[in-house]
Amino acid sequence: MGKGGTHNDSSLINKLSEKSEKLKNDLLSKSVRRIYNYKTSGKVEYDEFYFKKSKPIIDETDKVLAQH
Repeated sequence: MGKGGTHNDSSLINKLSEKSEKLKNDLLSKSVRRIYNYKTSGKVEYDEFYFKKSKPIIDETDKVLAQH
């Protein structure tokens, strides 16, 4: 692949990397920690993620992919 293709690939990778970092941070900021105590298994702790709340960032990522 020529230099132009490499530049385009590098640009796409950079854009996707930025979007994925933005999405990760957004998902974490909007997540909710749940803690439950069960008689049989004891304490269970987990994070709930709400992808719907981050849909604008997911849509941005789709636009970047569509350009490729």
